[in-house]
Amino acid sequence: LWQTVKGFDLTGSFLLTSSVTFLVLALNLGGNILPWDHPIIISAFVLFGVLGGILIVVETHAEKPVLPLYMLYNVPRGNLVISNFFVCMTMNTILFNVPLYFQATLLDTPTRSGTRLIVPFLCNMGAAFITGNMITYTRRLSPTLVLGYALIVLGSIFLTSMTRSLPTWAYSFLIATATVGQGCSFPTVSIAILAVTHAQDMAVAIS
Repeated sequence: LWQTVKGFDLTGSFLLTSSVTFLVLALNLGGNILPWDHPIIISAFVLFGVLGGILIVVETHAEKPVLPLYMLYNVPRGNLVISNFFVCMTMNTILFNVPLYFQATLLDTPTRSGTRLIVPFLCNMGAAFITGNMITYTRRLSPTLVLGYALIVLGSIFLTSMTRSLPTWAYSFLIATATVGQGCSFPTVSIAILAVTHAQDMAVAIS
């Protein structure tokens, strides 16, 4: 147990958790509860920058880093991880804000706004299932990856055209475009990362 604790990157874990906490704190409070120029918001951003900088230095020299930086500048693994990061940001933004849009703009109840997401999620699962089988059959990753990213971009554009006058089915269709893209891209990225990662790095790469 002691050998395991000694080999664990406690300093990196603390710095990673602390820096991300200050960033999330600033982004959540800023403009909502406190103005952006409030000393607490400014201090949180400064602490994020300082701790994040120290984190990069520490992780560069750590024996077993909790955030292996070499995974981010190794091609093609780094490209996959970074692109997947932006896809996650996009999809989380969509899935967080769409129910709020339904409740605030269409005056839906929380139950009804959640019900509108059933079809997009079913489409997501279907796309992931088909993607896995396509990769197994074709042994190729690029077609489903490109298709997934294209659908996410197209779905994001579709969401900007939502108005209060659309038929009920149209809202689910517009959201489903992006969730199908997610269903195509996420499995592809996971398999691609596994394919270019050594056995000892697989757990960290996937997480």
